[in-house]
Amino acid sequence: RWYTKGVPERNLFSIQLATSDPNGTNIPAKHGILSNSFVAPKNCRIRNAYVTMFNSRNSDNIILTIFKGSLATDSNTAVEINRMGSIFAPTMTINKTYIVSQDFTSGNAMSAGDFLLFTLHVTSYTSTSYPNITVTLDGEYQ
Repeated sequence: RWYTKGVPERNLFSIQLATSDPNGTNIPAKHGILSNSFVAPKNCRIRNAYVTMFNSRNSDNIILTIFKGSLATDSNTAVEINRMGSIFAPTMTINKTYIVSQDFTSGNAMSAGDFLLFTLHVTSYTSTSYPNITVTLDGEYQ
């Protein structure tokens, strides 16, 4: 299951967005608003992402994926999301910190109003995780 933020003020990934990789699929417009982590105020390019991960509950491998989508004003039309870059997927051990980063060379241009949405999932599940994850984006406005 692929989870995204459901309660923005608490940043809990509590909304099941999909049961399999949602890349190239449509999601409800409300998730584009309620679950996004960044909205481009003007045209820009995301150059790289730096991710820190920590799981104090178990050794499940937490996988973070960044998706990009576009919302339309005065609309509730479903929104297509597409993966930006590759997944962030360190092999994790309980109570250890992991740092992963990647540079984006394509699919990283954003128009004003485009959003980024993050998802978390695991490939094997032992128990509920409450990982601490920080995503830092580096970009440039055009």
